[in-house]
Amino acid sequence: MATGCASFDEFCRNVDAFLKLSDQSKDGWQRSTFEDSSHQLTPYMVKKNVLRHSVTSQREVIPDTNTVLSTEDSTEDQLVEDDTGTAAAEKTLTESSSEFHQYEYHIVYSSSYSVPVLYFTACKSDGKLLSLDEVWQAIPEYYQTRLQHQRWTFITQQEHPYLGRPFFQLHPCHTADLMHAVLPQGTDSTKRSNYLVTWLSSVGPVVGLSLPLFYSQLCNRDR
Repeated sequence: MATGCASFDEFCRNVDAFLKLSDQSKDGWQRSTFEDSSHQLTPYMVKKNVLRHSVTSQREVIPDTNTVLSTEDSTEDQLVEDDTGTAAAEKTLTESSSEFHQYEYHIVYSSSYSVPVLYFTACKSDGKLLSLDEVWQAIPEYYQTRLQHQRWTFITQQEHPYLGRPFFQLHPCHTADLMHAVLPQGTDSTKRSNYLVTWLSSVGPVVGLSLPLFYSQLCNRDR
């Protein structure tokens, strides 16, 4: 098994340790299982009803040839030339909207990539699902800048492998490379830090899923 990957057995051990600590700390993670055609039970983790405060801004430019605006107004003014070459005032209106979005996170093991995968859904207060573009608008600006060139490949919309419903997914194609860079080299997978915690701490904040510090104890002891 490559350093940056995790076996299914390691994933299951990590899930057990993670959920035990979550139960003790009342952090809200739950265990779910999927039964395949051969009646094998596969565990995965679920966290529901996570509220995130979202603020979005929209800017609208409105030509105004009749009104001279005071610098104390809440709009931005500049002079532009119209088709006749006459200078005219231009107003830029900035409107902000604020609301809470409700997220649900699932962590599933991918046998194809040998890594965990983060699936999630997000909806507005009226129950309407967020579009992919709205999900990107809710991502912190720091991560938007870093991931701009991977915008349409880092987060994709996929069918949930167990539920058969559309979910957003943090695509697992780069997970092994990421984990290869952060995990100690040459360490047996049965003895290394909790892969799940290390991985989730790295990718979760992109979509509003930050781990409390108490999970770090799982990286400082043998399981």
